[in-house]
Amino acid sequence: MKGLQLTTLLLVLAYFTIAEASRKVEVSCSAFLYGQNDWEVKQDTSRCIEEVHRIRNNCGGTKINFVITQFWIDELNVGKINSFGTKLGNNVVPVSPNNLRVLTTGMNACFKAAVNLGFTTIEVTPHIDDGMGRGGWRNALVMNPLHKYDGDFSYYDIIIRPVVNAINAVISGVPPGKRVHIYMSMQGEMNFMLWKFPTEWHRMMNIIRRSLPTGAKVGISVNFNKLCGLSFCTPDIVSTLNISSIKLLLASIDFLGMSSYPSVSPQPKPTDFQRDVVTLANEFKKLGINLQNLLRAPHKELHFSEFGIGGATCTHQPATSASEAVKCPYYGIFGDYKASTDPWRNVTMRRFISDYYKAAVKWAAMGTGPTFNVSHIYMWNVASWDVTGIYHTDTNAQGSYKVGDVVTTLKKWNDLNTSP
Repeated sequence: MKGLQLTTLLLVLAYFTIAEASRKVEVSCSAFLYGQNDWEVKQDTSRCIEEVHRIRNNCGGTKINFVITQFWIDELNVGKINSFGTKLGNNVVPVSPNNLRVLTTGMNACFKAAVNLGFTTIEVTPHIDDGMGRGGWRNALVMNPLHKYDGDFSYYDIIIRPVVNAINAVISGVPPGKRVHIYMSMQGEMNFMLWKFPTEWHRMMNIIRRSLPTGAKVGISVNFNKLCGLSFCTPDIVSTLNISSIKLLLASIDFLGMSSYPSVSPQPKPTDFQRDVVTLANEFKKLGINLQNLLRAPHKELHFSEFGIGGATCTHQPATSASEAVKCPYYGIFGDYKASTDPWRNVTMRRFISDYYKAAVKWAAMGTGPTFNVSHIYMWNVASWDVTGIYHTDTNAQGSYKVGDVVTTLKKWNDLNTSP
């Protein structure tokens, strides 16, 4: 009898251990892919695969996010789409059946590498950027995802379908008994197009659900503010929207991702990291949507699909103090790594970024909250936000944006369950 009781106790403990592990909020990393240069496989590897290995080594954990970017072409610079492109070398070239096949085979190889390295949650956050290099913000773009703008290709054709095909090819090869969780966002930080074409995005969501493996989650990812593009949602803008269709779209998603660059205190506290969610909730109110009620729906999750702080001032210069950096956390230093413009080389700033991620991990260890619970947190691993050194241009002979204390903090939490 005692043996049976001991066995029962061990089974109960195992159950709660597994359940607790499934609820654990990691502070995870993202693989950034800015075109064929990053996902094309050459000599059995790719930049994407190399990023996955760095994420395993520098971030750890079980979750990984893939931020995949294609481009829109606006030839007349009038805020409209003429066609789509992909980056090849230093140029954006027109999308073609051939480079879409390269996208599928490249992402298939990269997803497979992630699964082989022990990642059990794969999230995808697709982006499209301004292919003319004029600095257009995707958040303000008005786009029907199913319309073939050049007569041949739609947004669905140039990024969603190839990635879904790559996911399916990988999942079909996963051994029985091994579960890989798939989260497919339909877009990232592209708010206004959702509200202008909610019916078409809803239709695409149903297409994706039918195409992905059973159990895969489909969602959207928005910016924490400016839900109506370049501006906030004023009554004049809201009056042009089909709010009932927007509510139907939101009711249908499995998860809501958001870009979160919270303006924390110079001495960060765990609860600071909920600030952007409160901002987003206030933004949704302008659309007549209660975010708390939306997230109370069964199995609906809130994700940080972009997270971090760039270490720049509001004039885009390297910050020299925490007080400067926290005012515009969504600003950073772009381009190949340069020691002369690395904000984290400053001893004060290096201490601040270490404290920032220790506070973020403490918040994750608390289960996030207290008002809004976030289940997935993914860092923005590019340029000066990339303090774990994932993207290839963020490390060179001059040095790296990688901060050793941050790597140690994340690895201890994500791999060993040790909070600072």
